[in-house]
Amino acid sequence: YFAYGSNLHHEQMKKRCSGCKYLKKHILQDYRLTFRSELCVADIDYKKGFLKLEGVFPSETLNPNH
Repeated sequence: YFAYGSNLHHEQMKKRCSGCKYLKKHILQDYRLTFRSELCVADIDYKKGFLKLEGVFPSETLNPNH
């Protein structure tokens, strides 16, 4: 899972998903965050000159029901 926005805040993620494990910070060169469709689904688009900061969590550690 690539985290963005408020999901990069470690304490907030621990409250939402107590079992989540942060792996590392990652910067996507030449990509930007976009929101698609009327449902505002997050995605990334290639865009020269942009930097996108992400946090990486293994998806099996994310369980919002805990």
